Amino acid sequence: MKMIQYRRWEPAQSPVKVEFRMEVLQGLRSRRGDFRGFLFGNREGDVVRVVAAGAGAPEQLETLGVYASRIRGEVFLTEADLEYAESVPGGIALVIAGERAGFFTRDINGSMQAVRSYEEFSIAAPPMPRPTRHPWQSPVKAWRRVALALGLLAGPVKGRSRRGAATSR
Repeated sequence: MKMIQYRRWEPAQSPVKVEFRMEVLQGLRSRRGDFRGFLFGNREGDVVRVVAAGAGAPEQLETLGVYASRIRGEVFLTEADLEYAESVPGGIALVIAGERAGFFTRDINGSMQAVRSYEEFSIAAPPMPRPTRHPWQSPVKAWRRVALALGLLAGPVKGRSRRGAATSR
């Protein structure tokens, strides 16, 4: 059974805690260009769990809010992003700008802070794994081959110097 790992966004100023899968956000970031869509998942009390993002709602998931993704820039809601967020009753917005992201939530009075997320975080792709050595390529054998090659190159040079020394006697 595969266990799904969720990260939690829960700044003290936000009345809502957001749980999300990093793979969902990295998938949005990997697309080229600026675009918007919807966030889908489940809500349980003051915890919102983002399970998917896109244009259409998957079965058995409610629309939680919206997202806006930009190739670069700062993490903030533009006027257009804010209008888009107002069109959805879910109450959260996600902005991805380059390798940074942040959620925006409605305060208790219903307004949404648009200038800055209460807490930004990195969604940089994890480092690529280092290439593994093939089983038949051991480092010891590689060094032996280098040493052998150097020995073969040094052999003729050494022999020439002896012959030169012998003829000059």
